[in-house]
Amino acid sequence: MTFGEKVKEIRKRKGLSQLELGEKMNISQQAVAKYERINDPPKLTTVRKIADALDITISELIDDWGKYTLEEISSDIDKETVYKNSHRLIEKLESIEDENGELNQELLEKELQSIIKITKEAAALSNVFEDSQLLKYSKEITELLKMLNDAGRNEALKRVEELTQLTQYKNLMYSLKYNVDIFKEKENISEDYQEHSPILNAAHERTDISYTDEDRQADEDMLD
Repeated sequence: MTFGEKVKEIRKRKGLSQLELGEKMNISQQAVAKYERINDPPKLTTVRKIADALDITISELIDDWGKYTLEEISSDIDKETVYKNSHRLIEKLESIEDENGELNQELLEKELQSIIKITKEAAALSNVFEDSQLLKYSKEITELLKMLNDAGRNEALKRVEELTQLTQYKNLMYSLKYNVDIFKEKENISEDYQEHSPILNAAHERTDISYTDEDRQADEDMLD
């Protein structure tokens, strides 16, 4: 399937007309039609713009990343704030309160969905990232789990478990499992996590994944 065919197929699946997609991208309907006719992906910034308008990950539109340099990919990912600082993220989330001064669970879950989407994108590009970079995402997800209520946590874990179905996420999931275990111990969370997370448990048992004592200490420090 060509790049244009993918854009067209996803646009229709999302129930958008060319005009509506163009409005989301601040371009004309004719420009959208042009993108739907091309064979190869355009420059990465344009692909990003289309992916954001369709609310999908950029990797859903690109099969071969070989046409882009590592510098281009890293620049795009960084510009989109994939490498969020965990402490800044928590400061932002701690400001999400309702009129009673309690955390707005709906907004928290929306933020979690966003983080998981970014995580999936980063993991899909794991061949161009260092393991240490992927580990950052697990910390962010764990921090969000820390703030969700019980129902939200269970739903979030179900979404996260979907990531473990693909082997390229193994390093990410190992770190996430470790962080969740620390979280459970510190917060005295029930073993419901264990029951709802058989795939995460399997990830925790892997021995073929690089995760150093320094990584573990950094995770514990971050969660304190």
